[in-house]
Amino acid sequence: MKCPPVLPTEELRLKALSAYGLSENRALPDLDPVVQIAARVLDMPVAAVNMIGNDHVFLAASTGLDSVEVDLRRDVSFCAHAIAQEGIMVVPDATLDDRFHDNPLVTGPAGIRFYAGVPLVSPQGHAVGALCVIDQKPRSDFSQDERTRLRDLAQMAADRLEPFAPLSVWHAASTYRQSLKVSKTKGSGTRLRPWDVKRAKAICSAGRYLR
Repeated sequence: MKCPPVLPTEELRLKALSAYGLSENRALPDLDPVVQIAARVLDMPVAAVNMIGNDHVFLAASTGLDSVEVDLRRDVSFCAHAIAQEGIMVVPDATLDDRFHDNPLVTGPAGIRFYAGVPLVSPQGHAVGALCVIDQKPRSDFSQDERTRLRDLAQMAADRLEPFAPLSVWHAASTYRQSLKVSKTKGSGTRLRPWDVKRAKAICSAGRYLR
């Protein structure tokens, strides 16, 4: 078994993860539809969003794992490997992969054979977790179309995490004021993400920064 690598930007990555305020005791219901869709459209028994901490992994959302005891140590995590590379990581048969053939998640009750995962990237560009689908039987037919669907769903998951990302009051005020200017200027090339404007307005209102 090969342990997942520590990223060169690990300290910054962990700070980005910490800023979301997430933990193993705080599941995210907003992500439930994403994992349910992933399992259904890709015909997989298990789908999950795993957030990768310093030495452990916690499930932000999952389906198909209710009756399975999962080892959540980072050292054995497939998703911890997935965040170390760009794009999708596909393992057709874990028993034939040098990284995983003797991994407890393969030899133990979880019985992982097939895995596919895509990193979830923070607004600062740090991979804080991954969306994955899992099967207990090998699959060599994971198509390009299915890979595209998984990447699209990973982007959906990242978008749903966005409201938990930190936003300072100063930046909130700046973002909301910018949105007001853009709305008055037709043809402006500035693009603001709707969730940023919504969060900015809420923070500004709470802090009485709307002047």
